[in-house]
Amino acid sequence: MKRVPSLPGFLISTSPASSTNEATRERELPDPPTRNNKGLESTRRTSRVVTRANISVDKPVFDEFAAQSMLEGKTLFAFTNEWLDAAAKVSSQGGRAKDLINLWRTNSIMKQVDTIALPSDFVDGLIAKMYTTDKEGVLKSFSDLGKELVGVLKIVSDSLEGLTDLVKDFTPFTPIKRFEIRQADNKTTEVDIVGVGKRIESTECCFEFLKAVLNGYGYEVSTHQLYPGTIRLTAVRRGAT
Repeated sequence: MKRVPSLPGFLISTSPASSTNEATRERELPDPPTRNNKGLESTRRTSRVVTRANISVDKPVFDEFAAQSMLEGKTLFAFTNEWLDAAAKVSSQGGRAKDLINLWRTNSIMKQVDTIALPSDFVDGLIAKMYTTDKEGVLKSFSDLGKELVGVLKIVSDSLEGLTDLVKDFTPFTPIKRFEIRQADNKTTEVDIVGVGKRIESTECCFEFLKAVLNGYGYEVSTHQLYPGTIRLTAVRRGAT
């Protein structure tokens, strides 16, 4: 097994073999002589036990850790301990490695659009009140929002199908229960969404938002069915024959 040198206290192996439970101990060197208030030299000795563990990782993982630690100006020892500590805390509370990736991607997008999380019932009631006085204005606001966000969404996924994974990332922050995109043929896409509000007013607003997003990806809605909290539609790619 080939070992890659690292700082005292931690070793990382680039061998694909399974991890071992080997451990070594080492003690610090004695403190250099010092003088007390009577001018006498003291050679007080201190010791610190350091546990060293060997962890086997794939070489691409090691290379990425080494590269990222250099970018952050940290030693490989400090960088590895920091991330392993975070991973252990997430895992101890039932989290998974994938959760960290999804949350980071979601957080990155939310920062770009200055998102504010509000209870869905509150938003439903607010939309219903605004609907009674300015229905067209409310629908246009949701449509405009969809147009504005297309650019941000395309950074994450340049294809319509990739939005499914994005919606899954946002599931913990939205009332959406199901989001499916299916290719009926080479020019037609079907979309089913469950959980877009509890009132028909909220559902209609979400439909206007979705239409604008689909338009930004080059699709036009041809048929649709709306029920409180549910949207089912068919969209055709522009220019398709």
